[in-house]
Amino acid sequence: MKKAIAAGLLLLLLLLIGCGGNTGATTVVSLNKIVYVDGQKYALSASGVQAALNAACNGTAPGAVLIHPGTISLGRTGLIVPNNCDVGGWGQDWTTLTLSSSAATSHFFNASNNATNIRIHDMTLDGGGGMSVSEGCITMNKATSPSDITVERVTCQNAGASAFNVTGTAASPGQRIKFLSNRIINAGLATGSTGQLYGILVSFNSHVVVSDNEIAGGAVTTGISAFSSINPSAASPIVDIQIIGNRIRGLPFHTTPGGAIDIGRARQAVVSNNIISNVAQGACVLFEAVWDGSISGNSCMVTDTVLTGGPIVVKTPDTTQLGEVASQDISITHNSIDDNSAAATTNADIGINGAQSGITIANNTISHLNQQMAGGSPIFLQLGTDDANINAASQNFCNMISVTGNTIVNRPGSSGANDTAISLVEMNSNCVPDHIVIASNTAKGFMTGVGWSACDNNGLTHVYIYNNAVEGNRNGIDGDGRSYATVFYWNNPAPPGGGGLVSNFMPPETFFSGGNADGLTP
Repeated sequence: MKKAIAAGLLLLLLLLIGCGGNTGATTVVSLNKIVYVDGQKYALSASGVQAALNAACNGTAPGAVLIHPGTISLGRTGLIVPNNCDVGGWGQDWTTLTLSSSAATSHFFNASNNATNIRIHDMTLDGGGGMSVSEGCITMNKATSPSDITVERVTCQNAGASAFNVTGTAASPGQRIKFLSNRIINAGLATGSTGQLYGILVSFNSHVVVSDNEIAGGAVTTGISAFSSINPSAASPIVDIQIIGNRIRGLPFHTTPGGAIDIGRARQAVVSNNIISNVAQGACVLFEAVWDGSISGNSCMVTDTVLTGGPIVVKTPDTTQLGEVASQDISITHNSIDDNSAAATTNADIGINGAQSGITIANNTISHLNQQMAGGSPIFLQLGTDDANINAASQNFCNMISVTGNTIVNRPGSSGANDTAISLVEMNSNCVPDHIVIASNTAKGFMTGVGWSACDNNGLTHVYIYNNAVEGNRNGIDGDGRSYATVFYWNNPAPPGGGGLVSNFMPPETFFSGGNADGLTP
């Protein structure tokens, strides 16, 4: 706050110095394409602010507008920001723009096609509890190729639509889009909306940074989303998506599934150090068709009902998208998941579904107090797909998966005690899951520490299960090899009192070495 006030005072001082240092009664209106809206030449109204924007920024030469402290009612009229324009207030607690809560049909700030070099900062935009899906805070979704757009230190509150929406198109994606240190409180209030309403939507853009934002409450279905219809295998996919250090909480149940952070059909995606709590529907972090991605250092606390997959999900390719590719080269590391959900429909806390390749799950901590998971586990690897609608090469993606150094604790009193801590399942696949490593994990308080199942004719090959601390469960290792499988075990200590290695159908190609749960050797 002090920095914002100091910045405003410094800018005003520079304006005064530019006029010969006169600090008398003369009102400084503009200097070098900087326009000050103070109610003198430019009224404290929608028309006054728009006139200042037009005077300072003609769309070609750069200009700036500084809006006076106080509250300005825009009525039902939104503002159009020209290109090459910087518009700011004196701080989120000092400059406030409002729209009519009952009749507004426009966003606060809009931009034309091919918006470029626009910065909006240091103010609050208050929709007054508006219920119109056309009443968002900053929208540039008609910009076919937005570039160099920055929104920072802006509070968007009580708005009907998505708070911030800066999106390109598949044919003309944008680039260099930044949302920094903003607050979104009580947005997405539109009644009767059947689609997604977002906190921050930056789809069809490359080189995106969304950092240090707060998103809370309202009826937002998805906190932050960056998607494309272009597969990451294409010649020019969207690239370099950074979602870092945001705080997302209290997103309610909605008829349209959403989540906290959704990234899809992109390369080089980083989701790190975000704090997410009480997201009632969807995932904390979801990747779909991402190449070269990282989910690291995030905190996810689930205290309500998670319906669509679990806190962290690498989703199977979308069968409605012809030729969609599978995710590959994804690391999921050093995340903390506190799962207190009452749902019996959660599939996993960390779920890898469908055809995926090159997935690393390492050094995560999962504290589990859940209903019994529906067909899943805290860490759930369901590999393979035979859906002909996805990319043909991706149908063979189900290899190079490692699960290492994770700690999974099922707290006393949980009905999830019937679950398996780490599950590997091969099913309905055109490929053979290959080179799967499950090692040096700690699991405690479950029915089974590590379980695997080969239910399809293709089976499993080169599965290595070793050095896992599984003695704190009823069973250590549970194998179900109804078809061909090569699984290697060693040094997985037995639970006290038995329940070491349980085998429903153990194929002849399963190998044991010393120190296993029940002491079996080859």
